[in-house]
Amino acid sequence: MPAPTYAILRYLAAPLRPRPRAGEGRLSELDGLRGWAALGVVCYHVFWETLYFRAPEMRNIVTGVVFDGGLAVSIFFVLSGEALSAPFFQGKGDAAVRALAIKRYTRLAIPVLSSCALIWALGAAGWIYVDKAAVFAGREHWMTGWLAFPLTFEGLVRYGLFDVFTLVRPAREWNPFLWTMGVELDGSLLVFAILLFAREVRGLRGALLACAIGMACAPSHAMQNVSCFLVGLLFADFRATGGFAALGTRERQALLATALAGVMFSAGAAAYSGHHDHKNLYAVAILLLVFAMPGVSAFFRAPLSQTLGKISFPLYLVQFAVIVSPMSGAMVFAESHGALGRPMAYAIGIGAVALTIGAAYAFLPVERFTAKVGGALVGWARPNQARRNASGVKSAMRG
Repeated sequence: MPAPTYAILRYLAAPLRPRPRAGEGRLSELDGLRGWAALGVVCYHVFWETLYFRAPEMRNIVTGVVFDGGLAVSIFFVLSGEALSAPFFQGKGDAAVRALAIKRYTRLAIPVLSSCALIWALGAAGWIYVDKAAVFAGREHWMTGWLAFPLTFEGLVRYGLFDVFTLVRPAREWNPFLWTMGVELDGSLLVFAILLFAREVRGLRGALLACAIGMACAPSHAMQNVSCFLVGLLFADFRATGGFAALGTRERQALLATALAGVMFSAGAAAYSGHHDHKNLYAVAILLLVFAMPGVSAFFRAPLSQTLGKISFPLYLVQFAVIVSPMSGAMVFAESHGALGRPMAYAIGIGAVALTIGAAYAFLPVERFTAKVGGALVGWARPNQARRNASGVKSAMRG
């Protein structure tokens, strides 16, 4: 048997184990990637889905990849799988995994509930205009029927703490963009279960790889989403063993850059042509190439990318409130005065994105409160773990 083949088989057969010298700091490029992906989702909802009816050129091959909400969500899922797994493979072991597991529900639920409370407050003030904007800008699957139910406090609590985390979308969605939360929670639990209870199974890597490939290529979107978490776990393991460093040698950088450009062009062309299946495959290919290119990874570690990474989850959460209230209100006002043409569409869109960024910064106190709650939970459940250095899990707790 050739030596490379034997090495691959031996790698796939070995159990998952932490590597004490795999790395100390958090993977800041994951934060930057998450930040740009979140901004892409905002632009997708604002320009690609809402305002393009007044400026059709907003939909093109370039925006088809950089403003692709489905692609960005798949990237989120892969990044979550890796970020939640990375502390284990960096040598922090079970303690880090258990700390993340203890915090995971509150990490998602507190910000989600807070963002839905913003919707409730806007509704109570009479500042939601999406029903009026839907008359001229909505479509069967977009804007039409949003928030078409009483916005009660009881409904807010039920949705923000329970219904949003189900895999079956509830009849009363306070934020239809948050269908991802059920996938996020269940995918996280799957990663934790594998790392805590199955990592010593011989041949686990090979089994995970086979499952990830099979589920990634399946016609079911649910299976495609789950495959992203498995890929993220495998990426964390691959990175810890030096796989990305070995793949991204200097002489291969031009080839990898060409491949990345080709994948992104293909993803953009597919979206522009109306083909929206298997976004997960594009996400995996893009991330694999990015992680193997030190120059590209450095961009996502740069200050601007880290700034976006800091507000990535708030960006995702507050965009709906901006769209249904100030953005829809501006659209209704402009349309009623015959001014909602191409220039005004661009002005409203740019303003909505800027306002979303500002609202995301204003949301940061909720993020800090959530971190304190998570730390208190770990301190209550595992006091010894609470006294240890938790810097290695900060990246995982951002999304």
